[in-house]
Amino acid sequence: MKPSARKHAKAQGGKSLAAAPTHGRRAARHAFARERSAALERALAILEWAADGILLDVNSEGCRLLGRSAEDLIGRRHDVFIKPESRESAEYRALREKLGRGEPVRWQYGLMTGAGGEVWVESFCTPIMDRSGTLARIIEHVIDITAHKLELAHQRARLAAIDKVQAVIEFALDGTILDANENFLKTVGYRLDEIKGRHHSLFVDRATRDSAEYRLFWEKLGRGEYDQGQYRRIGKDGREVWIQASYNPIFDLGGKPYKVIKYATDITEQVRAARQLQAAVEQTQAVVAAASQGDLSQRIPLEGKEGSIAEMCSGINAIIEAMATVVRQIQQAAASVRAAAQEIASGNADLSARTEQQAASLEETASSMEELTSTVKQNADNARQANQLAIGASEVARKGGRVVSDVVATMSAISEASKKIVDIIGVIDGIAFQTNILALNAAVEAARAGEQG
Repeated sequence: MKPSARKHAKAQGGKSLAAAPTHGRRAARHAFARERSAALERALAILEWAADGILLDVNSEGCRLLGRSAEDLIGRRHDVFIKPESRESAEYRALREKLGRGEPVRWQYGLMTGAGGEVWVESFCTPIMDRSGTLARIIEHVIDITAHKLELAHQRARLAAIDKVQAVIEFALDGTILDANENFLKTVGYRLDEIKGRHHSLFVDRATRDSAEYRLFWEKLGRGEYDQGQYRRIGKDGREVWIQASYNPIFDLGGKPYKVIKYATDITEQVRAARQLQAAVEQTQAVVAAASQGDLSQRIPLEGKEGSIAEMCSGINAIIEAMATVVRQIQQAAASVRAAAQEIASGNADLSARTEQQAASLEETASSMEELTSTVKQNADNARQANQLAIGASEVARKGGRVVSDVVATMSAISEASKKIVDIIGVIDGIAFQTNILALNAAVEAARAGEQG
């Protein structure tokens, strides 16, 4: 260093040129601090509070956050910006006590805005102590987390809704049970302390537990791969439980899976109903096939069937029974018709025989009538001859000169009798004619009856 430089350095208070770099670094640090403070001013709401909670200063971001001007905010106590239930809570008193001891505080709370609304903030409170170690003031850096809070509340509400209706259980990647909700515990019949820390294989049968498929299932989940479907599980009492479930790997911030959450719905009743329905369909097909072959004695068993399936099977059985009843009635009616037909056939045979007998009798009657007619004709001829003889006798008598009056009178009587005989013969001729007519009609009717019967 030149002598003149040393003199100048002494003139500047004895500082040497070696101190110049240190001064530059200090200036750079101050500049960086100012820039950092300006960046924080732009990004954060910064509030300065007195030890008694009176607001001393606030930046523009703080005014924007609270929706008020600095003039309206400065001088107000901190507790007027929070809800009464918050400022009267034990947590709020504990935070104040920590700040009083000089301990920094980080917490989340709701701030009341000038418009009557509320914003949620994450607060970083740094206590500033005086030389005696007493709290002098508090610098509070505030981040608006309202959107984050709303999203978190939405997620919690959604998870709570899922938790109400679904069975939820959490596993480590190796299948160790970490937690389960009440719905899951009810589904499998266990308490949480009975399953926590145990392996998922508790819920499967031995054959599944020892299978390669089960091992690959957990390897798949360990790689972060999702799985869903219907699964058969075993409850505490050994009963069969069917679930519709999804196994969802959960990833850490580095994108690596670290646990699995299963959301499940108990579908045991649906599976049981499906099995009953399948069995009912098969049994119905068997009964219908038997009925189509003429066997109406088969029925669908109702054991083990419930609800609408039992009603359906009962209805089909009732239909088959009704069909069987109708067939029995038809068979009985057919038997009655067959018996009646046999009786009618027998009656027709008897009627035919009787008709043939009647025809023969009519033929005999006709023959007799012909003989009677011939006899009557002979009697009429004889009567006429007798009449002629009587007339001849009368003539002889008259020629005899009426010798004997008694003979004449007698002959007169004979003449009168002859006349009556003639009348009788006329009547007999009429009767003979009528008899011939009747015989002819009888023969015609007999011929007709012979053609029809």
